[in-house]
Amino acid sequence: MNVSEARDVQRVLAWILGGEVTDEVAMCAAGRLAARAHDRLGAGPAEAALRAEWTRRRPMVVRDWPGSDDA
Repeated sequence: MNVSEARDVQRVLAWILGGEVTDEVAMCAAGRLAARAHDRLGAGPAEAALRAEWTRRRPMVVRDWPGSDDA
């Protein structure tokens, strides 16, 4: 993993955990990670496909649920 990939992973994780990352930044970071994985492994969605699904479905992260310590 290079520095760019590490930053993209950090941005996506920060978005998931409710950090100061916008949806647009997280989508771009996830798209770049998908593109790298697709290029290197030849599997998984390409960047354009991931971005299309992201905007179509709007990923949702649930942080609180019944029985959790944070609820």
